[in-house]
Amino acid sequence: MALAEKIRLAVSTASFSVLALDGARSLRVTLSAGVARYAGDERALFNDADRALYGAKEAGKDCVVAANPR
Repeated sequence: MALAEKIRLAVSTASFSVLALDGARSLRVTLSAGVARYAGDERALFNDADRALYGAKEAGKDCVVAANPR
């Protein structure tokens, strides 16, 4: 969770520029992350992380959500 939150914060505070047809533009980028714990079952890991990611998006995006432990 701590690492995912550090990455989310770094992305949300960074300045990104893109070159468009009408010139350079600055973009704000956010990151939503779902974090899950590996307990020996890869399928469960990815399913848990996916559910947590959807939870982050439902929570308003630009956040980190941990999967509920099984």
